[in-house]
Amino acid sequence: MVGDLESRLIGKRLKLIRNIVNEGGKLSVEQFAFVLQESGDKMRNYELGRAALPNRVLQTLHLRGFNITFLVTGEGDVFNNSNAGIKIKKIVNSKGINLTELWESIYSEINVDEFKKAEVLKLQKEADKAAKDTAKENAKINQKEEKKQVKIAKVAAGNMLKSAAKATKSKDTKTKESKAKVSKAKPSKTK
Repeated sequence: MVGDLESRLIGKRLKLIRNIVNEGGKLSVEQFAFVLQESGDKMRNYELGRAALPNRVLQTLHLRGFNITFLVTGEGDVFNNSNAGIKIKKIVNSKGINLTELWESIYSEINVDEFKKAEVLKLQKEADKAAKDTAKENAKINQKEEKKQVKIAKVAAGNMLKSAAKATKSKDTKTKESKAKVSKAKPSKTK
């Protein structure tokens, strides 16, 4: 598939202009490229939506009487309101060229369903990527949380060991004190 839908539509509108630029007559891609001081390959790329139209081409088309807003957005008349635009519009109309029919025949070359499928696939890929990124982020968060929980458990275990050691030491001290009291309290046997 070549270019996105909007780029392809711009290319098709450029092709429409190519079909009427020669006082209502059609030019070949090479002839049109010559008029616009471009190469045939570049012109084909513009018409296929593979490359954006440079400003110099837009300016040349404007000077020849074509509406750049129409070319870029599809809005408005094909011709601008300059003397050149009014002149070429009169010539095209006098030759009985139906721009609507011409546009529809050029537009029909675009397989819109192909673009819809491509958009769905693109959105699906973006959704899949977002899901993977979210899963990675959740894994990082879970990993951090696990490390935090391990640290807390280690601190708690260390505190428990310290408490147990204090309790054992305290118990040992009390036991020694008790034994000392008991030995002081026992009368000594003398013979």
